[in-house]
Formats: sequence, C-alpha cells, structure tokens
Amino acid sequence: QFNLLFSLYSLPNMILPLLGGIAIDKMGNNRVVFITATLVLLGNILQTYACYQVNMIYFLLGRFLFGLGAECLQVCANIIISKWFNGMELAFAMALNLSCCKLAGVLTDWLSPYFESRFGVAISSFMVSFVCILCYFGALLLIYEEVKYNFRQTSVSTSSSASSPTSNRVKNTTQPSATDEHFYPIPETINLGIDPS
Repeated sequence: QFNLLFSLYSLPNMILPLLGGIAIDKMGNNRVVFITATLVLLGNILQTYACYQVNMIYFLLGRFLFGLGAECLQVCANIIISKWFNGMELAFAMALNLSCCKLAGVLTDWLSPYFESRFGVAISSFMVSFVCILCYFGALLLIYEEVKYNFRQTSVSTSSSASSPTSNRVKNTTQPSATDEHFYPIPETINLGIDPS
C-alpha cells in the first residue's frame, strides 16, 4: 500500500501532462490552472481527512486526485513563465521555478518527521493542507494577474490600431520583466504546494 501511494501519483502523469497541454490549447491556460489547482487542493484535503480517520482508501483516492492536478499545473506554470519573461530573464525564472520545487521536497523531508513526532500525523497533515490552501490562493492571484495582463494587451492593441491603422507592430509596455519583484513569488508559491512528497 505504501508503494501504491507513489504509483497512483506517477502512473497517471505518464500521459496527463500531454493531455494537459492539449487541454490548455483548447480551453486556455487560466482555466486549466484553476482546474488543476482545485484537484491538487481537493486531493490534499482528502489525504488530510484520511489521516484523521485513519482510512487508507481515502488516502489513496486523495493521492490520485493530487496526482491528476500536480504535474499539469507545473506545465501551466512553465507556459506562464515562458510568456512573461524573455532572454536571460526566462532562464532565471525557470531556474527559480525548479529550485522552489526541489526546495519544497527538501523541506518536506526535513520537517515532516519533526512535526509528526511533536504533533502527530493528523495535525501535521492539517499544517500541510494550510500550506496547500495558501498556494491555491496564489494560483487564483496568478489567474487574476494573467487576466489583467491580457486586458492591458488588448487595450494597447486597440489603441494602437485606432491611432495607426497601417501599423501591425505594437510595443509591449506592460509585460513584466525581471525587475518586477511582485510577480516572481506567485508561480513559485504555487510550486511550493505541489511537491509530491
């Protein structure tokens, strides 16, 4: 049963990221972010409930729901990063994204035994759910920033077309860059909550 916990997470993700990419093309990235983040949150809450009830079936089901959303959510984060950053900014953003994922795994390995021995499994699971809820709100904030950015781009394109109908080139004055300190924590905060550990 212990090995099944990792199998239920890993096996669906042999094909789900591919299907997630197709879904992003069909539905848009924001909708897929919302769906996958919700799956991660529901899966995590169900695992916490299973720890409280000591129910392995619920825990396996929660693990499966968690796996359905986690890797596809990572695909969405990569798409957003590649859209918002260019050149060396993109390399740094991707590196920071990956580092936060690995940091989440390391922190989980270090802190989980301490919290389990001090508070018990159930309370430790509630703490994890609290972090996951914070990351879920981070995903909602990311969607808001994306919608706001797309609205600004549409407004700039409309204004440019009205002022110079023959020009098809629009200068991007609203795209965030590495100097926009408020943007970087958003996708990284999400990734801290989806590490499979």
